[in-house]
Amino acid sequence: MEEIVFYNGEGTAEDKSGALAIGYGIPIHSQTNVLAYRQCASYPNGAAITGTKPGDRVFAAAKGKALINVYTYGKESPDQKIPIPEQLTCLTLVPNKDENISNLNDYDQEDIEESNDVYTKLPKFRIPYLLVGGGISGKIYTWELASGLLLSVKEAHYQSLTVLKVTSDNSYLVSAGKDSRVLVWRISDLVEFSKDEERVIKPAHVISDHSLEVTDIFINNNTKQDSKLYTVSKDSTIRVYSLYSFELLSTFVITGIIESIAVDSADRAIFVGLQNGNIRQIDLYEPNKATNILEAKGGAGKILTLPEDHELKTTITYHNPSPVKQLALSLDGSLLVSGDASGKVVISDIVSKQVVKELKDLGSPVANIKILTAYQTSEDSNIEKNNKAIPPLKRVITTGELKEQEVVFQKGFEQEQYLFDLEAHLNRVSEEALYFENLSSINSEVITSKKTLGDESNKVKELEQKVAKATKAYTDLRVMYEDLYKEHTELLGQ
Repeated sequence: MEEIVFYNGEGTAEDKSGALAIGYGIPIHSQTNVLAYRQCASYPNGAAITGTKPGDRVFAAAKGKALINVYTYGKESPDQKIPIPEQLTCLTLVPNKDENISNLNDYDQEDIEESNDVYTKLPKFRIPYLLVGGGISGKIYTWELASGLLLSVKEAHYQSLTVLKVTSDNSYLVSAGKDSRVLVWRISDLVEFSKDEERVIKPAHVISDHSLEVTDIFINNNTKQDSKLYTVSKDSTIRVYSLYSFELLSTFVITGIIESIAVDSADRAIFVGLQNGNIRQIDLYEPNKATNILEAKGGAGKILTLPEDHELKTTITYHNPSPVKQLALSLDGSLLVSGDASGKVVISDIVSKQVVKELKDLGSPVANIKILTAYQTSEDSNIEKNNKAIPPLKRVITTGELKEQEVVFQKGFEQEQYLFDLEAHLNRVSEEALYFENLSSINSEVITSKKTLGDESNKVKELEQKVAKATKAYTDLRVMYEDLYKEHTELLGQ
């Protein structure tokens, strides 16, 4: 398994055509297969990627233009430049339910039929269900990618949007803007057709606790009851909400203006990028001095003011003084990828707070950083050269007619799903044990095949005959030897 870092920049004012704006896809743990995407300038949080397999795509909302550049994963130049009603400052995707399975599911047909594991063969042409964009005017646009239909346009924020995120179960869309508000939308409301002209789409919840621009948000991937929403703002506060009850759980106050946020996958720590170039780590659990037992910080609406870290025990200072624009954590939470306003992107070790790898410099403020998992298969080298084009995105809201909803798409092969396949698990464990015992994949175990009763009796008779023949030959040979030895003795006596 490999982890791929996709990142791009905002571009520079001198490069009006965007020819020098390049996005990259670079493996974290190796130096091979560096991918580049030209003319990939966007606003912060204005790019999205569907995956790291042939057939996946990269969407980038062109900065300063009412265009979306669409790239095929692995190809440098954009395949399509799709016009849209206005400039989009942020993008996000809502995947199809059938494609929520991990990239592990890219196996050959024969491998699927011979295995009892749960795998799905993804089609070569696959696109997410929805593309949601935040306009520079504060509107939210929702397109159905398979048909290109514009399902809804909602005047959500008073100023331009800064970030859009979707929950892991694809139920809610969370938007934040420069108007210091955070809105939670039901995706079902944004795609529902209604002939009632008086019907108004309203957010499920409105968060207006911040006093300045909301710069970033983060949603964890826990169960619905434990899902949390983290928001950061230029008012130097980090607020944690429950997405189940929309209750404010904790508020952290920090010194400095906050630009970005990333949260450990196990909710053990929060990492925030500051405008002064530092990255602060906020541990969400600390030992009780009396009992030495770990206890959670915050909760119940508490406000915690964090002291300055003068000894730099929980601070990474590599980017100082450039503001840290984007943060992302690796799958195991041991590595932190960060990008600043000067275009530098580095990978830091969480424990030692040291930089372990520097990635290619963008030369402009970093706009997006996303980490995706990639599994190497035989199909990875066969990048599709001629992919089916994405339908043009409409500029007028659809009427909801049934004819407009007819779309043609490829569906992957699905294997019957099991909650737990005991036989496959035992086979996998035995293979792993065999490897560690023999230090190879060669099975030296003797396997006895099962035969019928008639075949076994015939084989026994045949073996008995061979043994009798060998015994008789041995007896004759021994008698001959004794006679020769006796004759030899008599000759020596004479």
